[in-house]
Amino acid sequence: SAKPSLGFSLYGMKSLSLDDALKTCAEVGFSHVELALNPGYVTEPKVFTTEARKAAVAKLAELKLGLP
Repeated sequence: SAKPSLGFSLYGMKSLSLDDALKTCAEVGFSHVELALNPGYVTEPKVFTTEARKAAVAKLAELKLGLP
């Protein structure tokens, strides 16, 4: 059977950089994160550049975090 895993929404980490938020989630032991797409967040689709998206994918892989 599959082992349960936990994720965390970055909605509550707006004051942190994306790298710091991801690092914190990995250190706590979460397996997945949900990016906050709301206006004002660095991951808001209209401001989340291709370069930033590629960097986020690399950081997620480095930290072994998935997206739900």
